[in-house]
Amino acid sequence: MRCRTQLLSTDGELGMVDPRNPAIYYESRFHRTVECEANLLGVVCTASGIMTAARFRAMNAAHWALRTGVRDGDVFGAQSLHERVHGGASGHETDKMSRYSPPAPAAGEGDEP
Repeated sequence: MRCRTQLLSTDGELGMVDPRNPAIYYESRFHRTVECEANLLGVVCTASGIMTAARFRAMNAAHWALRTGVRDGDVFGAQSLHERVHGGASGHETDKMSRYSPPAPAAGEGDEP
């Protein structure tokens, strides 16, 4: 697979309009070369919220991703080691669903026991 590293975007945007067909908008370099990663992963990094910083609060400590001793209401990730994004562990890249994302599962669907 070959991904071009240059993205001919406007004002540093993460996506771009196809220069040959302005009706086509690519959300990322990978989208331009292969397909939108939201189609593969369910989410894509977009410009809104990027390079912000926030801490996390556990809302469902029983979830498999939080089975680390964290309890509901605990705050974690209050600091970041990233050189450009201080003040929280989230926000360097912010992934979101897009029009290329598959439909979201119904509540409770796909949760591990």
